[in-house]
Amino acid sequence: MVDNVGQIGDMMAITSNRVPDIYTACDALEHSHSPTGFQAESWRWQVSRELETVCQSLEIQGAQLEGEGGLYSQVLADSPHLAASVERLRRRHRELGEQLNAALHEVCTESHAYDPGRLEALEAKVHDALCHATTFQRHVNDLNFDAYELDLGGPG
Repeated sequence: MVDNVGQIGDMMAITSNRVPDIYTACDALEHSHSPTGFQAESWRWQVSRELETVCQSLEIQGAQLEGEGGLYSQVLADSPHLAASVERLRRRHRELGEQLNAALHEVCTESHAYDPGRLEALEAKVHDALCHATTFQRHVNDLNFDAYELDLGGPG
């Protein structure tokens, strides 16, 4: 348990500063309309921008979580019993980054404009990546709560 209120504030800043970016970007993508026919290129452009935001946010968050003095090092120092959870989150972070980048690459490079089946598959891939991103963020918040009994809020 952290006794220093400043350290708790720092931990909140590390995670909560990035939460709105990830959740906002995921929410915007979740509510994008399914593409059909001539709308596909517009959808791809919108989704690529929003996916790029999620990827950047995840990259920044990863540096904050794993960097010197980041949440993971603090949790390991203050609550070593959570080491397995930290390692699991590190692995999931790498996997999520790969999944989001693969979805972004596919959205940006492949034309699906006139193939409804491929558009549906791409939309499902993006949706799956978003579900994993929001689940990952929820797990980071859970780790913080478990280590410091501090609820950062957020959906879920």
